[in-house]
Amino acid sequence: MNKWTWLVIGLFVLWSLISLNWYVCDIKHMCEFENILQEDSSISIGGIGDEVAERPLDNVQGTKTGSKNTTVTKKTETKRTVTCNTLINTSLALGSSNSTNDMALLEDFLNTYQDEDLEVNGVFENEDERAVMRFQEKYRNIILTPLGLSEPTGNVYAATRNHINSLYCAYITVERN
Repeated sequence: MNKWTWLVIGLFVLWSLISLNWYVCDIKHMCEFENILQEDSSISIGGIGDEVAERPLDNVQGTKTGSKNTTVTKKTETKRTVTCNTLINTSLALGSSNSTNDMALLEDFLNTYQDEDLEVNGVFENEDERAVMRFQEKYRNIILTPLGLSEPTGNVYAATRNHINSLYCAYITVERN
């Protein structure tokens, strides 16, 4: 092969790596979660969407708050950050051997924050799958569309789990303020 062929192959590999990084980090917003989950299983939330409603404080646990001082044109501004532990750490699916603890947390999350009426028993049942499908449909643009899926799966894999964890942390942020 001549030097031009190697140059084209090198450019293609470089383009592939940049495209993959763009897709995973910018489109799917997974880089931040992966780094945080690997370090300490926590997620930091900066801004909170309008959809986060006031909720009771009965299930808030493991929440830490802190402040950071920054200087802006000779004025000190205090920003409050909230860090919370991830809610669900494993993948969950009907017919799989699921974590009973994570499954109970999923059922409680869907009941509390998505107005479902599931039995919190730690077992992935048909009703749970349908509730997850409703959740995935509600957040179609965040969970399904980036993966090229046209229909909800009912499985709690990375995209669904990451969105549940980020919403949970957003709810906790509102509850603590």
